[in-house]
Amino acid sequence: MKFTTSLTLILCLITGHVFSQTRIDKDTIQIDEVAIHGTSLHTKESALKVDVPLKYIPVSTATINTKEMETLDVKSINDAFNYTTGIKARQNYGGFQTFRMRGFGKPVIMMDGQIDYRMVYSSSAPMSSLANVARVEYLKGPASALYGGSSVGGIINIVRKSPWDKEEGSLLYNIGSYNSHDVRLSYSKHINPNLAVRLDGELLRTDGWRDNGKKINNLYFALGWKPSTNDNIELRIGTFNDRYDTEAGTPAFKNNIFETATDKQVYSKGELPSNMTREQRYNDPADFLKSINKNVSVEWTHDFTQDQSLRLVASYNDDNIDYFSTEELTYVTSKDKTMDHYYMNGDTKTYIDVNTLQRSYPLRFQHVTRTFQASLEYLSKVNVLGMDHHITLGHNSYYTDRNSYTGYGKDDVYGPGEHALVSVENPTLDQGDIFHKLSRVNAYDDKIFGFYLQDLVELTNTTKLMLGGRYDFFFYDKKTADVDSDKNWSNISDTKSMKDNSFSYKVGLVQEVMDDVTLFGSVSSFYRPYREVYNPNYIYQDKNGVAYDASSKDHVFDPEDGVQYELGAKVEKRFFSLQANVYSITKHNVKTYVGKNEENKNIYSQLGKVKSKGAELDFSWLFADNWKLRGGYGYNETLDSNDKEGSFSPKNTAYGSLDYKFTTGAMKGLSMWWGVVYTDKQFTNSSNSYEVPSYVVQNLGARYDKKHYWLQLNVKNLTDELYYDSAVYSNQYIASPGRNWSVTLGVKL
Repeated sequence: MKFTTSLTLILCLITGHVFSQTRIDKDTIQIDEVAIHGTSLHTKESALKVDVPLKYIPVSTATINTKEMETLDVKSINDAFNYTTGIKARQNYGGFQTFRMRGFGKPVIMMDGQIDYRMVYSSSAPMSSLANVARVEYLKGPASALYGGSSVGGIINIVRKSPWDKEEGSLLYNIGSYNSHDVRLSYSKHINPNLAVRLDGELLRTDGWRDNGKKINNLYFALGWKPSTNDNIELRIGTFNDRYDTEAGTPAFKNNIFETATDKQVYSKGELPSNMTREQRYNDPADFLKSINKNVSVEWTHDFTQDQSLRLVASYNDDNIDYFSTEELTYVTSKDKTMDHYYMNGDTKTYIDVNTLQRSYPLRFQHVTRTFQASLEYLSKVNVLGMDHHITLGHNSYYTDRNSYTGYGKDDVYGPGEHALVSVENPTLDQGDIFHKLSRVNAYDDKIFGFYLQDLVELTNTTKLMLGGRYDFFFYDKKTADVDSDKNWSNISDTKSMKDNSFSYKVGLVQEVMDDVTLFGSVSSFYRPYREVYNPNYIYQDKNGVAYDASSKDHVFDPEDGVQYELGAKVEKRFFSLQANVYSITKHNVKTYVGKNEENKNIYSQLGKVKSKGAELDFSWLFADNWKLRGGYGYNETLDSNDKEGSFSPKNTAYGSLDYKFTTGAMKGLSMWWGVVYTDKQFTNSSNSYEVPSYVVQNLGARYDKKHYWLQLNVKNLTDELYYDSAVYSNQYIASPGRNWSVTLGVKL
């Protein structure tokens, strides 16, 4: 493969040059972690569940910590992944975060190792402030052997700050473009050696790019208690009450557009009207997205010995997503020759008003999700036959109760503002009142019980073997009902059930070829069960296209499954770090819509297959006392059974940055950085019928520290690049922010 050869050449050139350089005096510079701009190869990752250096783990990882998030002015989880490879984050509908990992969607997001089950059902969800976050870990590739039914491309673990982190107190105020105001408070105190507390909070208000405003209200409290020398208990309580303006994007034409008078083509499919500006938003002022959450977790760790411990974690999460938006925007059309433009619908002309939009599809729903999770883990280091074994033995229990209320009926949205017409240029957004209600509920009960075992075997001082396996049992119930204005249920359906079970594994080998240079390889399987129940109006076919009777099966579809193969290298020196890999992923049993039979029943089969291959390189180089160069390149090719590329899966991505810090003289305390991000062209849908172009974005920052104060300036999209990184309904492109700035004044308390 060409990309494999290229990656190997780059790896050889960089490492060869670095090792030919004179070492930086260790008494002059001290590095606490091997950092990559926006990502860090830390010594350990909590999500890996093994207490050994990362260089001994046959897994590619990336991490961004608090300091880096502060430097980069990271305000959302999307911003956190601008400077890493293997993941593409985007925001849809105003506040829903979506991720593509190594070409695959449907991510698994965790908070302190506890799975966010909202993503299991909807593939995206609002995510609040990162003010209470210590770091964000990204485990690349499948992690089913540890966490069960997982995303194919990787797992994100958001690790909140611990009360046992170093004592601190800070208050900052950030002001920026779009009338943005942000206040953050962070305070932690070790009351005594056995008791510690922490408090973090944030208030953010912004009108937002394209008037896509948001309000963030986030509060977090943590308590640490050590009742004995062998026990540690942490209580974490969080809550947020956020509101977002929704976003429908700017609709591109779905056909080639011609002038009626001359038959001259004036627009191509996928283009926007010439008088449509990227700053203009077309949503109704009544649209909203509310995200309210309350969560609590307790973790107890007991150390039997230095090498043996027991950990119990229990958490409860109560989440409410309330949404109404006039989502779909379409151009007004007519069969009569009354408009100045037309497009061809087969052999027939359909006339179109390119200057007028209709809010054609309002959407109303509310998801109430309550999740209880508990895990029990035994971690042990034992020596057998002269080899150390780092063993993790665990059990997880998950219970999710989710009520999805919908207002999809024809009478659920009404009023003079429904289906309003708005002008493309200088529109009047308020077209009258819109009223809406909820009329149906889909109720889900989801239970999962999983058992897993992981063993990292130190075969020799330089050779490590990782073995892991997990077995999961799934139980899923669904029922429906009508609801009134008070959400009282009626006409409740019978409960339909699904149950399934699945095994996943991981095998990896690490070889240290010289000091701090390791090579690794791994094979890992993954799966994702289909949370679907039997529908008599469907025809079911297996992966060979043969119809079967699904009414008598515990599950109507077999789980999606597959395997990843990965080879990589890691270099972790005091002044240089590098992580490189090549991988190949295949996913089977993808549900595919085939068509309808003679009885007009939908036919679904599991003929689908998706293949992803790629290469990634991230490095960080402290090449002089005060200079740091960081960069990365990622290649990915994801193709389905029809050789169509994955949506929002650019083939090529790259980033780089240069940092400088003054350590002497009158400028001491001043640091500056410049960064650049490249993203290749992207298709916005799986049929590859719409495409947004590639882009290059530059960012700039400076910070001055003086005693207990600091002042920071960040400028993003320095060249005011016009680019699109998201879309609604494939053709409604969402422009990313133009050039914007922010200034932060902080004080250490």
